[in-house]
Amino acid sequence: MGVAVLADILKIHVHTDTPEAVFTYAARWGRVETTKADDMRAQHRRLAHPDRRPVSVVNDSSADLTDGVLERHHIALVPLQVVFGDESLRDRFELPPDEFYRRPRVGPHLPTTSQPTPAEFTRVLRDARSGADEVVGVFLSSRLSGTYGSAQTAVMPRVLALLEQRLTPRPTVVRFGVVHTQAAAAAERVRAALEAAYRPRDCFVTLATGVLGAHVGEGAWAIFYQVEDGTPARLDPAAAGTEESNEMQARNDR
Repeated sequence: MGVAVLADILKIHVHTDTPEAVFTYAARWGRVETTKADDMRAQHRRLAHPDRRPVSVVNDSSADLTDGVLERHHIALVPLQVVFGDESLRDRFELPPDEFYRRPRVGPHLPTTSQPTPAEFTRVLRDARSGADEVVGVFLSSRLSGTYGSAQTAVMPRVLALLEQRLTPRPTVVRFGVVHTQAAAAAERVRAALEAAYRPRDCFVTLATGVLGAHVGEGAWAIFYQVEDGTPARLDPAAAGTEESNEMQARNDR
C-alpha cells in the first residue's frame, strides 16, 4: 500500500482482489472524490507477452473464460456492469463471481446488469490494438444485450479517423455510401456522422446483398466514398477513370 498526502487530500494506492471493499472502507474516513480499479492480471499479461502479435482477441466478461485461457491466448476482456441498487460494479474486475453470489444473500438489493460504456470499449480496444496488427472482437449478440451496440459505438470513431486520413486534404465535393448487413442502427449513426463532418453531395444507406453478406455475416458495415473535385476534367465522362473510389470496412463479430 502507498499513501500520499496533498494538503487536505489523502491519496492511497492499494493492491487488492476486492477493490470495492477498499472503497467502502475508505469512505468511513471522509468523502471519496475519485476511485480507480485497474486489472493487474491484464497488466501482467502485457508484460509477460511483449512481442507484437498479428491478432488480438477481445471478449466481454460474459464469456466466462478462465484466467489461464485469457493469459494463454492473450485475450482482453471488456467488463459488463452489475448493479446492486445505486452501486454499479464492473463484472469480474470489481465483482468476482463468488462475491456476486454472496451479495444477494446478505444485502437488500437484487442485481441487474448493464452493458459496458463505449469509453470502456474504446480503452480495451485501444490497448489490444497497441500490441497487435489487428483486433477481433467477439461479444454478446445484440438480441441479448446492448453490449454489441456499445462496441459499434466505440469502433466508429476509429474508422472515421482513418477516413479523415484518407480524405486529407478535404475534397470540395464528395459522395458517401454506407452499406450494412443487418446493422441499420449503426449505419444510420455513421451516415449522420459523415453528413455532419463532410456535408457530402450525397450519402445513402443500403442493405448489402447476399454476395457480400455471405462473406462477412450479420452486423458488419462499410463506408464507400467517391471524390469529385469539381473541375471539368474530373467531371468529364472521358476522365471518369481518374475518379477516386475507395472502401473502408469495420466489422464487429458477435
